[in-house]
Amino acid sequence: MRKKIDNMSGLEFEDYLYYVFLNLGYEVEKTPYSVDFGADLIIIKNKIKTVVQAKRYSGPIGVSAVQEVLGSRGYYNAKEALVVTNSRFTANARELAKKNNVKLWDRAVLFGYLITDDELIGLKRKERKQLRKRNKKRNNFKKNIDIIVETVFKHKI
Repeated sequence: MRKKIDNMSGLEFEDYLYYVFLNLGYEVEKTPYSVDFGADLIIIKNKIKTVVQAKRYSGPIGVSAVQEVLGSRGYYNAKEALVVTNSRFTANARELAKKNNVKLWDRAVLFGYLITDDELIGLKRKERKQLRKRNKKRNNFKKNIDIIVETVFKHKI
């Protein structure tokens, strides 16, 4: 799986992290692929909102990634900020992160949370099932509203 992660595109890496955080029990939201204001994911657990910047690189990650996630922490009104990479961080990036309370997950930390292909398939199935349930509830709610509106207007005429 490590080699597979190292060969992912940036977008594939973001998608993979989406499922890693789901597996860890977070509520996860993807930000738009472009114009994301420095966050690729927004995760929430125990009512604590965290912005996540994902960096799938072959070289070390510098201060710009920390700066991006710092900006997004304010923009998304998050309490915490995290940069995740399959690589490592420069000394300057680590220093800036420490001074600004930004958490860093390098290659070693990330690989401690690896999920297998089978787990990934299971998570995707579970997510699709939850989406179908939510859509069914929304459709039922919409039908009920339509009936109420129709009944109210029918009696007023």
